[in-house]
Amino acid sequence: MLVKLINHTKIITTLTLLIIVSGCGSTPKPKVDYNQEINFFEFKAFYFEEKKPVTEEVNPIYQAQIVKAITYALTQKTLVLVEDENLNKQDKSTLAVSFHYKQTVKPQSSSFSIGLGESILGSRGGASVGLSKSIPFGSDSLLITKIVVNISSQGKAIWHGSDTFEGQNDLPQTEKDKLINETVTRLLAQFPPPKQ
Repeated sequence: MLVKLINHTKIITTLTLLIIVSGCGSTPKPKVDYNQEINFFEFKAFYFEEKKPVTEEVNPIYQAQIVKAITYALTQKTLVLVEDENLNKQDKSTLAVSFHYKQTVKPQSSSFSIGLGESILGSRGGASVGLSKSIPFGSDSLLITKIVVNISSQGKAIWHGSDTFEGQNDLPQTEKDKLINETVTRLLAQFPPPKQ
């Protein structure tokens, strides 16, 4: 009976650890909303709405990479990028694309504790001494970047999506570019939405 209880405890502990570990490594999922009355397959071209001025909080290198990633993803869907001089914003088959991103710092608070203790019990009393030390690991903070893409037609919002990625702030630019490309690709894989 005791052996069965121990085996059940081991199984439950193993399953719990597997669930916890699998939850920690999950891939972010894009969040998308769109107007279900729109036939997205009628659109042939897109343009980027005027960019907001660069401020201290906006990294122009990130902006340029996001534009590049969005352009690549949408041209793979046979949409054509229209340049300013050829732009007709009233054309019903042309989409307006805007985006922004937000970065927040996520401190890594992972740690593990070591505890030492001693207990002395006598016939008339007891005493105990304990010591615990928490040791942080991976104390570098993560930078969480959320990319938001909005698509409109003739001044009306028709598609909205967002997705995030995490990375160390001191990543080489090539790694940051790769994360931006993967995130935008994952996000725009949801565009156009499936036909209803």
